[in-house]
Amino acid sequence: MSTSLIEIIKRRFLESIRSVVPANAQNQYKILVIDEHSQKLLTAALKTNDVLEEHVAHIEAINSRRPPQAYSEAMYLVMPTSANVNRIIADFSGNQPQYMAAHIFFIDGLPEPLFQRLLSSPVEPYLKNLVDLFLNFNAFESRVFNIHSPEMFYSFLSPPRDPDKLSLRLQRLDNELRFCSKILLNICVSLNENPLVRYYQAPHHGPLGPLAGALPPPSGSHNPSSRMPAPPQGSSRYYSAEAAAPPAESGLRWARQAALRATEAASSSSLALMGGSSSNLPLPMGDGLAKKLATMFQAELDEYRNANKDFPKPDGGRPRGTLIITDRTMDLMAPYLNEFTYQAMANDLLPIENGRAYRYKFASNNAPGGYEEATAILSEQDALWAQVRHLHIQEAAQKISTDFSQFLEENGVFNSSAEAATMNDVKDMLAGLPQFSEQREKFSAHISMSQKCLDIFKEKNLTATANVQQTCATGLTAEGKAPKRIVEDMVTILAAPEVSSRDKVRIIALYIMFRDGVPEEDQRRLFQHARLSLPEQDAVKNLVRLGVRMNRASGDKDTKKPKFKSSKKDDEDEEYDLSRYKPALHHVLVEHINGRLDQTLFPYVRDAPTSYGQSFMGGGGASSTAAVPAAGASLRSLGGGARGARVFGGGGPSSNGASSPASSAPSSLRSARPAANRPTRPGLGGGDGSFGSMRSGAGSMVEKEPIRQRVIVFVAGGMTYSEMRTAYQVGAKLARDVYIGSTHAITPERFIEDMKSLEIEGVGSMALPQGLPMSGPANGHFQDYYDKRYYTPDAPAPPPPPPSSGGGGGSGRGGEQGMGGGRMDNNMGRRPGPGTGGGGGMSPMPSSSSVPTKEKEKKKRFLGF
Repeated sequence: MSTSLIEIIKRRFLESIRSVVPANAQNQYKILVIDEHSQKLLTAALKTNDVLEEHVAHIEAINSRRPPQAYSEAMYLVMPTSANVNRIIADFSGNQPQYMAAHIFFIDGLPEPLFQRLLSSPVEPYLKNLVDLFLNFNAFESRVFNIHSPEMFYSFLSPPRDPDKLSLRLQRLDNELRFCSKILLNICVSLNENPLVRYYQAPHHGPLGPLAGALPPPSGSHNPSSRMPAPPQGSSRYYSAEAAAPPAESGLRWARQAALRATEAASSSSLALMGGSSSNLPLPMGDGLAKKLATMFQAELDEYRNANKDFPKPDGGRPRGTLIITDRTMDLMAPYLNEFTYQAMANDLLPIENGRAYRYKFASNNAPGGYEEATAILSEQDALWAQVRHLHIQEAAQKISTDFSQFLEENGVFNSSAEAATMNDVKDMLAGLPQFSEQREKFSAHISMSQKCLDIFKEKNLTATANVQQTCATGLTAEGKAPKRIVEDMVTILAAPEVSSRDKVRIIALYIMFRDGVPEEDQRRLFQHARLSLPEQDAVKNLVRLGVRMNRASGDKDTKKPKFKSSKKDDEDEEYDLSRYKPALHHVLVEHINGRLDQTLFPYVRDAPTSYGQSFMGGGGASSTAAVPAAGASLRSLGGGARGARVFGGGGPSSNGASSPASSAPSSLRSARPAANRPTRPGLGGGDGSFGSMRSGAGSMVEKEPIRQRVIVFVAGGMTYSEMRTAYQVGAKLARDVYIGSTHAITPERFIEDMKSLEIEGVGSMALPQGLPMSGPANGHFQDYYDKRYYTPDAPAPPPPPPSSGGGGGSGRGGEQGMGGGRMDNNMGRRPGPGTGGGGGMSPMPSSSSVPTKEKEKKKRFLGF
């Protein structure tokens, strides 16, 4: 089977659609009914024709007002929400059923109460299939999945603003962790993986966010809510030179200040336990975020395995994999660092939307002014992007330039005497290639992006900035020695006018973490020297909420942080001085795969291996030789409704089967290390090495992939692009299939913005402008949370039809179902199908000769795809 999450989703969707074969031999077309969320997942995996050509007559939204199609069978592809179950039941209630039969495919696992409600409803006689696909995850890349929930950063790590609302915060936390655990179950079921589960247990701080508030107060402490202590002079964000005058702010800024003042009273006692005080107090005991999530996931996995005794199915001898659950606090250096690999650097410096869409201008001889605007979609369907995204920016620019020259030569438009010497030369040459529009736009996008990154590197003098960052992050200079001039170098940068305030925030945060806290007076001077605004100061000060010690007095001992030592080979492999830091995840993965990861730092939930060989060389992925039922198996005999009898699709996917140099990048990015020390890269993509065999634009693998052990990583609270790259690179180097996912992807800019409002539950942030809600469902049931998350309202009732002047469109409901009828505006795609004529009878489907003539019409009517 494919190792790509994107390919797995695509294959499972196609298999499911193909498995629905209507019983009526004269009408082999079905109707596909979807909801808003399943539409997003479907469109991310399949194109319009991929769906419509699988004998799909048309596509309808489940919340739209759909006319009856009594002679057609329907395939429901929807989320397992209470509203969707009620809508399906309504379709088969009353005198006339909506469809001839129902094939129900739930994207996620259907809860038992909703399952029983379906079986005891009028749907049951019409129910032919009931399948849980377990495909509820967003495959951002082939090895990366993303929940797209940045608000969870605040749910997980913000302290409660109101102590009286702590129970509400804990309830929300429980629901969101349970949701994450279900997403992880979807991943594992889709991969046919029954993993061992490990989790990060921080040695230097106790539980954070609402979990810290749930701890009993330390012995001898007072009740923090009994009175509001006056903050010490110089320690509060409101005591600064600019805060001396009466506040002139209004609106959101004033609301943020009011929220923070309300928070200070409730949180003052917990700061000492998280590093805010210089006293060496014992750590509070309690389950941290990663442990709670790991425990929840193990329970979900156990429940699934109990209902599906044949999971996981045999997989060619693949060793049992491992799920490693960690959180953002494991590595707080990575989000602040300037990265110089192509994907990470571009997302840091350029306006790329959601890591995907980049708007740019490219040269064109046919456009007014000589330039056209376009939007590049950065996905693995772009083979060049897949190859260069993890390369250093200099290598990426070289590869792009070389590939462009090769493209010109292969297409007979290359003149060796006019070879491009610079990126601007390349742009000029692109303007004269209107006959190769697709290739021209692809090369134009990457040439524009790479050149813009290099220009910003020069303009911002990132050489000096990144050198200080790397010294703080690694604790060593580029020569491998203890830094002696770090303060002088940092102060020079903080005073430089070309350095942005955001970059100054990054340096100060990294410096404080490097020093394991600094005296309060030193913090004040750094903020003043850098001229940071109060919100920018918050972005640094709120590190205390993530377990960082901010204030340090003389005589304080070092905190017991996790130590990840780089091997000598790792140090030799890195050829760029400005990229010396390796994310903590790199060391975690390497140590785990080599069987050396400390079990006190990363305990197992259960089934800890007794030997290296048991866990890493072989190990029991499958528990049975029975095959998982194929998606679409009949459930006519469901009768008793036992959950173990249900068809769970996705439990067992079936098995299948160096660049020329260029001179456009600044030399200051390159270190002085000799070329002999450079590693042999396992593939131009810097990933799993498989992208070298990818067809251009195909987005799929063309060679059979080896069976390798899997490691799945989940980072609660946001993952960086450097961590995504690490998953690919470690997997390629150590022959493992490494997957990584998170609540959301973060860039340094996004992380700093989030940190500004961490203490006040996200008030004013991009994810939660109004902050975390202060109210919730009365009963707090997870299904209520789940239903709300995927809620879409029903379409409004249509206006009454105008009085008919005579005649009719036929008998029965035929007039409502005609292709020209306004009642079909809510349909998401349509081709002429049964019952669309006049008399309510069944009309034949178009012949094979007439289908191609409808191709443009299908695309036009496939709204949203």
